[in-house]
Amino acid sequence: MSRGNFIGITNIPSNTSVTGVWTFAESYNAMVQGLWSSPTIPVFYKTNLTKGFWRGGFPYPNPKTAVGERTTYSTETTAAVTAINLSSARNIPGTSGTPDKCFFMGGSNTSDVLQTMADVATYATETAAIISGAALVAANGPQGAGNNDKAFHLGGAVTSTKITYSSETSSAASAANLGVSRYLGGFTGNSIKGFYNGGDNTYSARSDKVDYTTETSSGVAGANLSVARWGVGANGNETKGFYCGGYTGSYSVVTDRTTFATETTAAVSGANLSSARLGLASCGTLLKGFWAGGDGSVLCERITYNTETIASVTSGNLSLGRHTLGAG
Repeated sequence: MSRGNFIGITNIPSNTSVTGVWTFAESYNAMVQGLWSSPTIPVFYKTNLTKGFWRGGFPYPNPKTAVGERTTYSTETTAAVTAINLSSARNIPGTSGTPDKCFFMGGSNTSDVLQTMADVATYATETAAIISGAALVAANGPQGAGNNDKAFHLGGAVTSTKITYSSETSSAASAANLGVSRYLGGFTGNSIKGFYNGGDNTYSARSDKVDYTTETSSGVAGANLSVARWGVGANGNETKGFYCGGYTGSYSVVTDRTTFATETTAAVSGANLSSARLGLASCGTLLKGFWAGGDGSVLCERITYNTETIASVTSGNLSLGRHTLGAG
């Protein structure tokens, strides 16, 4: 069932007389303002509606870190939360999750050895734990995307990993492997499909689409990035995803938008980063996404999805500047 852009909403607030189709903004605002005490979470929505976690990263030239931080979306503020620190210092963890938990997968430790662990943070309690049954099938630094049932982690290794959230287990998903092996692309999508764009393969612009139903991937030339690059930060909502920054041979400010319905990508100069950097991460809500970090930066910037514009949010800045962190 669909109400406006919300997929899977089956009830409306009991304390309102408004009926019929609700938009993203109407539904979301009812939730965050407490007017909707028991909403049915949209099935496409892959993460928590009130907060996001930033974990790990590389504050070069200092050692890699396990630091965990939380951004509260309503106040647009960020604070360190030691209880969600990664179990060990590392960078390039791939992230995916549900409204309840965020899975930080793999990464590279302080000896530059790639890892497989699933380091899972719970939003309600702001605590973290290793879930051994959900580990990657191959040690790498993969990017993740999915829906509320499952996620796929791609890049950095030949074999892709599927996580099934209900059982918190992982399995190989070889049919979803990238068509061209690469790492540090950006990966985001909706409830049906995700697009892994860019990556480090002589500065790739390539887009690979993962179909969540068939669990297969295919190249989509129309969704290629406007500028070939790696170290891209990606996030979005049910209709579009934004791919920000990266490295083209020099640091980039470029933001590209992939429209999921048409499977096409275009540069969106109004959403370009204020400073060029790579290795930033992103988390956010239905209406806005926060991009932070990259190349030792603490800077947090917010993209408003409906206007496709960007603004600095100093209250959301990280407590520790770093690149190749994970967020979700």
